[in-house]
Amino acid sequence: MQRGKWVLENILGIIPPDPPPNVPALKEAPTGSVPAEQTMRQRMEQHRANPACASCHRMMDPIGFTLETLTGSGSGEPRIR
Repeated sequence: MQRGKWVLENILGIIPPDPPPNVPALKEAPTGSVPAEQTMRQRMEQHRANPACASCHRMMDPIGFTLETLTGSGSGEPRIR
């Protein structure tokens, strides 16, 4: 969650630790496969299943999910889920 990390660092002044070296990056699923139909939120839930990831994502994800419908410049309309 890049937006969540940015808010933590630049607005709240909280620097989350770097990810552990043995944690793989979140992979994109191939188009047309069942995992490709997962939302980012669902994919992040799977990522947080790793305790090493969950410790930081517990802080970042709620902030990032709140801002997920906005573009980098802050424009966009919130979607009702």
